[in-house]
Parts: sequence; structure tokens; C-alpha cells
Amino acid sequence: MMLSLMKNEFKKAWYGRKIWIFLIVLFGSLLLGTGLTLLADSFAGSVLLGQLFLVLGFTTLAQMINIYVVIQMTGAVAGEFRSGTIKQLLIRPVSRHTLLFAKWVTTLLIGLGLYIAMSLVIYPIHMILFNGDSSLSWGEGFLTTLRFMLYSLPGMTFYFTLALLIATLTRNTAITIVVALIPYFFGGIFTTLNEFFEWPKWIVLTHVDLINIFELQMFSAPFDGLWQSVLFILGHSILFLILGHMLFKKRDVI
Repeated sequence: MMLSLMKNEFKKAWYGRKIWIFLIVLFGSLLLGTGLTLLADSFAGSVLLGQLFLVLGFTTLAQMINIYVVIQMTGAVAGEFRSGTIKQLLIRPVSRHTLLFAKWVTTLLIGLGLYIAMSLVIYPIHMILFNGDSSLSWGEGFLTTLRFMLYSLPGMTFYFTLALLIATLTRNTAITIVVALIPYFFGGIFTTLNEFFEWPKWIVLTHVDLINIFELQMFSAPFDGLWQSVLFILGHSILFLILGHMLFKKRDVI
């Protein structure tokens, strides 16, 4: 039953919430960025932008994926409350917990798939076009891209799970997207404040930018180790998922 629900959710995401359109936008943005980087490098007479292509390209496209996954989760919960299709799912002989968990797992797999697809394209582009004056080998480039992807997944999970919680609470698509994305765009404030104060390390938003903290080391680590921050993020995600399930179980859909 779980696999059937996930298959159904993926079909709705692909045909109803138009994953294929986002893929066109995502890879169109990647090609545009590649062209602009080549153009800028040719005028500047420098390989600086080329060397930064993987970092800037990945982090920019990762933001697009994270926002899109939040919208996917919002549509899967709040959107179905609004359209009334949630009633058709609840008449099935399946618990609400299983139904909501199927939506969560499907959204996670969609986000993971988008990250993998993006990584498999941006990695060879960087190595072929922008690695001429660098000592970075193909193996090292692959490991760097893999680390970028792995560092991005906990934050993505946190934000779309937060969207799930808000969606079950409000059942409103617009409110869910706005409320879920406010911490996404302004959470970096706490990462900066962590440079000057002790208290921000206990706020989960201080931890979610794992690439800039642990890979690029642009900010001080809130906790001593990477895994401590990862567990802190996942702990909040699990809490949001549990609260979302509790709210979803009690929700009246009539």
C-alpha cells in the first residue's frame, strides 16, 4: 500500500505539479549560467569565475531546488485540502499516518533525484570547461560535488518538513509557502550572529547552511563537529514530522 501511495503521489507531482517544467527551468538556468561564465571569463581574461563555477552554480541551483521542494510539499498537503482531493485519499483503507508519510517520502525522493540530476550535469561541465588551470582531478571534482549534495540534503529536508507542518496547520497554500520560506531567506542572519554571540548556536537555522560552514568554512561552526549539526537539523525535522502527523490525524476534512 505504501508503494502504491508513493507511486500515486509521484504521478500527481509529475503531471499535476509539473516537475518536468521545473527540470527545464533548472537546466535552462544551468546552461545560461555556463554561457555567462564563459562570456565573463573571456572578457576578464581570468579563470577566477571558472574556478568558482562549481561553488556558485551548485549553491544557486540548490536554492532553486529547495524552494521547489517546499512548493511540492505544500501542494501535496495544503493543495489537496484546498482542492478537496484529500477526501479521495482518506476513503482508502489506509491510516492517515501512512498517507502523510508517503507524501513526505515521495517529496524527499523527488528532492534527492533533482539534486542527483543537477550534480550529474554541473560536475562534467565544470571539469570540461572550467578546470583547465586547476589541479582538481576528475575524482576530486566528483567528491567535491558529492559533498556539496550531501551537505545540502539535511537543510532541504528541514525546510520541506517545516512546510508539511505548516500545511497541516493552516491548510492554506499561500500562507504555507510564505511562512516556510521566511526562515529560508532570513536564516542566514543567525549564522552571521553566531560569529559574535553564543546563543545562536541553539537555533536550528544557524546550522542549515552546511556548505558554507563546513565545506567552504565561510562561517564558524555552531557545534564542534559536522555530525552534531546534522543531527541537530534532523532532530528538528523529526519533531516537525511528528507534530505534522498529530495535526493531520486530528484534522477534519469534511
